[in-house]
Amino acid sequence: MHKDCRAPERAFLKKSDINAMIGIILEKAEEKAEYILKILFGIMGFEYHFIDAKSAKNYPVAVYYGNNSDLKHKCLIEIPCSDDFIGKIGKWPYKKAGQNTVFSIDIISMSFFLLTRQEEIDNKKRDKHERFDHSETILKDFIKVPIINNYVRHLEGLIIEGLKKQGLPILKKTHWPKGEELAVSLTHDVDVLYKYSFIGCLVETKKAAILLLGLNIKKAFSVLADMAMFLIANKKPYWQMLNVAEFEQKYGFKSTFYICGKRRHRLDPNYDAGSKEIKDAVRKLHSMGFEIGVHGSYTSYLDFKKLSEEKEILEESLGGKISGNRQHFGRFEVPYTWRIHDKLFYYDSTAGYINMSGFRASICFPFKAYDALENKKLNLLEIPFTTSDGTLFGPMNLGKEDAWQDTKNLMDEVKKNNGVVVLDWHQRTIYEKDYPGYWEVYINAVEYAKKLEAYVAPLGEIAEWWKDREGIDVKFNEKNKSFEISSKKTLKNASFILYNSKKFRIEGNDDYEIIKKDGYSLIRFRMLKNVRITTANFQNPK
Repeated sequence: MHKDCRAPERAFLKKSDINAMIGIILEKAEEKAEYILKILFGIMGFEYHFIDAKSAKNYPVAVYYGNNSDLKHKCLIEIPCSDDFIGKIGKWPYKKAGQNTVFSIDIISMSFFLLTRQEEIDNKKRDKHERFDHSETILKDFIKVPIINNYVRHLEGLIIEGLKKQGLPILKKTHWPKGEELAVSLTHDVDVLYKYSFIGCLVETKKAAILLLGLNIKKAFSVLADMAMFLIANKKPYWQMLNVAEFEQKYGFKSTFYICGKRRHRLDPNYDAGSKEIKDAVRKLHSMGFEIGVHGSYTSYLDFKKLSEEKEILEESLGGKISGNRQHFGRFEVPYTWRIHDKLFYYDSTAGYINMSGFRASICFPFKAYDALENKKLNLLEIPFTTSDGTLFGPMNLGKEDAWQDTKNLMDEVKKNNGVVVLDWHQRTIYEKDYPGYWEVYINAVEYAKKLEAYVAPLGEIAEWWKDREGIDVKFNEKNKSFEISSKKTLKNASFILYNSKKFRIEGNDDYEIIKKDGYSLIRFRMLKNVRITTANFQNPK
């Protein structure tokens, strides 16, 4: 990503203005590097400054990105500038050199390559639905691993260790409101609502005919009998949105339902989002605290007008604004689809593999999308989905035991990184007769999230929290070793982790809880606007 290196041109802080403990030095000023470093440090939750090399002595920790560092520093972390990173992924990433740490892999260029989906721009091969398939990625061995977050953990540990050696405290924003170790978002793509619509009846009749031709007479008549019974009784076995919502409410959870605004293609959902029945259902769900999002039609992923119209139709049915989207069939072409989403939505959740569970962008956190062709950061927040029932039981062809084990493994992997798992379960799979085992796996996942005490929320709430978290400012006062915390708006629930200080006092807020952990303190504020945390001065460790 970086070839020539030169001193960056920027306005730097005076020593009297310094209020962060980490200084980042870019050997070359480049928007791409800043974009990635803001994401990485945003995930970590540390306050930092971009500085020049001369200012490094004023910061307890200096992170240098480039190839020509000759800095003498008490805690220097060097990251090389190189395009040669693919072959180094999965290997131990750094070595110690005295007080310095030198990375062997350019985690900045690597992260840019992964988040912008550069390989999808370079590799034009697509499946029958014009999608980039997991079989085409050069990182086949790492699909189940959020690579970027693994390197973030290494970097975070080095920073904490470096400050501890200097006898200095460090405060970080937790990833989730109450300091939960994991977030889970439950989502539902609403593809088929009416099993026995006109088209559905044709499908069932064809199925019965095929069974008859195969002399499977008993099963053929069972298909026809079911159809007749449901039609006579006017029952809808796939009309399950409210039943799904009631199930999730029993656990204290809420989820997101993605509804298609308009049918344009034979593979699009066959329902009318403007019908009274659907309008009543989405408004009922919304009144219960569930989120309604757009399920972009099959051809809308490259058509702004179509997706805009679908959003308008659904907002009319809902009687309110919609902030999120997921494209039908996972059709997504970077960066063109992101450009469309950037004009219409606050967040998207399409960037996952349809034929394989895991991490398409090698990350398990929300991130701002970047247009690699026009070299600009977008306002759109991408929150990739992790796995779905259709993926597990369809292309992956797993039984329910293996499907649950795969889902649990992904949840455990994300928990290691304190990230977010996004589950996509179609509402119709609650109808066990047609989808044996599907809903059982979902129940297991929901109960596991409850057991892990995860932060469970609709994706719109996850996106809103990530925005609010970014609006929390933490300034360090070196003189009295205090952290001044301010939030752009008053937040209900916000938490921090304090390292390297066993004694501290909190001023400006009495509504908090302190939980002592091994090596740090978790501080939970039930309401947050402005607060000061002053740590006890203590000598450098011998």
